[in-house]
Amino acid sequence: MDKKRIVYEIVMLFWLFVIGSVLGYIYEMIVVLFKNGYFESRQGLIYGPFTPVYGVGAIVYYITLNLIDKRNKRETNETVLRNRHSAKFSYYFGIFCITAILRSE
Repeated sequence: MDKKRIVYEIVMLFWLFVIGSVLGYIYEMIVVLFKNGYFESRQGLIYGPFTPVYGVGAIVYYITLNLIDKRNKRETNETVLRNRHSAKFSYYFGIFCITAILRSE
């Protein structure tokens, strides 16, 4: 890979981590609001409105989709699109189920 592509991938992973962390923080705040009826700070290890585990999940999700795209280059675009949608559904449904299970205690 050339240098520009490597820099692009690093910047993409950084922003995916930041955006995933912030969205995860917002998601947890909303879950706690509906469960307890008040806002509770669910701040992670990083100072600010971040939950790093969701950022790592976004990076893993991005890398997995890139691997699926590379593997399915020979297949039609429809199949790749279907794989992306099913992967997105599985990811968000898994987060929902895990959060619901952990929060029910």
